[in-house]
Amino acid sequence: WRISALSGGQQQRLAFGCTLARRSKVVLADEPTSQLDEGSADRVLDTLKYLADQDFAVIVASHDDRLIELGSRVARMHKGRLERVEEQEVVP
Repeated sequence: WRISALSGGQQQRLAFGCTLARRSKVVLADEPTSQLDEGSADRVLDTLKYLADQDFAVIVASHDDRLIELGSRVARMHKGRLERVEEQEVVP
């Protein structure tokens, strides 16, 4: 199938899978849970946490509070401007 024929959620999962298949040590994700159902979003959260635990650099832009809570460093932005950077204790 052409990528344009896939749903938004399917496109996100495909991009995520391609990143892992390339064995990249850096994962950049823009709203990786935004178009996913609860179960799929949970799997993405678990996978991102696993990758971070395996010393991958995981950089994510998200509004999903569950994902934000997983970050060790959170940059808060408002209207395109950096407001503050917070160091967080990582949730086990």
